[in-house]
Amino acid sequence: MKIKAIIFDFDGTILESVGIKTAAFAFLFKDYPEHLPAVLALHKNHGGISRLEKFEMIYRDILCQTLSLEKKAEMGRQFAEYVYKGVVESPFVEGASEFLEEYHEKMSLFIASGTPEGEIRSIIKDRGLEKYFKAVYGSPLHKKDIILNILKDFNFIPQDVIFVGDSADDKEGADGADIPFIWQTQENNSFSELKKIINI
Repeated sequence: MKIKAIIFDFDGTILESVGIKTAAFAFLFKDYPEHLPAVLALHKNHGGISRLEKFEMIYRDILCQTLSLEKKAEMGRQFAEYVYKGVVESPFVEGASEFLEEYHEKMSLFIASGTPEGEIRSIIKDRGLEKYFKAVYGSPLHKKDIILNILKDFNFIPQDVIFVGDSADDKEGADGADIPFIWQTQENNSFSELKKIINI
């Protein structure tokens, strides 16, 4: 197949920034030590959705408390303050920098992140990555909806596009939009796999 576009998740796919987000959840819920393992497990198991949705799930399913809109917004602000600098300064995932440099002029590259859209765009800018991506998207849209918008707005068909991510939510989004998915893991470097597919 001839790939025309690649959509990337960001944390854990482009930059090694997942650990910073995990530390932020540990910090925000430090007053609930008995629930911390469950909180961190939920965060890790839902790597592709927004922090605000995770806060709602944690309060509802783990803490069994009501989360007010004001409290949720304040937690979102605290989270952003905690992680921003660390994310911007995170190292690249192995192969990411070289891949972006080699292929950004050969095909359309996009970001679809669970990070709030304004924040992920600011991170991309501050890290000096703007030139690599045709467009950058974040929450509150889910991955499936972002992918479908990219297909529509840039006149791609599903066979033109691959989504690269590191979570079950990422795969669910790709499956929902009916596009191929490559799973970035410690054992499976997505950039090596992408080069094989592109160069077929």
